[in-house]
Amino acid sequence: MIDVKELKIGNYVFPKNDSGKESVIGEIFAINDYLVSIKGNHNQYDYHLLEPIPLTEELLLKCGFTELYSDSKGYIYSVNNIEFIRSYFDTPSYFIKTNEENVLFEKPIIYLHQLQNIYFALIGKELEVNL
Repeated sequence: MIDVKELKIGNYVFPKNDSGKESVIGEIFAINDYLVSIKGNHNQYDYHLLEPIPLTEELLLKCGFTELYSDSKGYIYSVNNIEFIRSYFDTPSYFIKTNEENVLFEKPIIYLHQLQNIYFALIGKELEVNL
């Protein structure tokens, strides 16, 4: 389940129906007190019926990132002067560093909606997601 405080319009999620069966990945276009609306789907979903989309290398590449190199910390990807580090350790986790200010976010980013939100906060525009 996704933390409701992390959701914003434009985030991609896996909605589930009331029986728990996953639907098609969708983009949130409306949020109200208890429900979320997904583009291309005529249903509204309660927050507890939304699942996050795990980040993968394939998904990063579909979002416009390019692999630069690997070092002792992990694989380094880049888009718009942001470096994204895929850690080697345990469960794959990702960290962001900006080239201009050399800022490293210590909190792991493991889901697409988290990446979309931090990208928007740093760049001021939406991350282009091509699923």
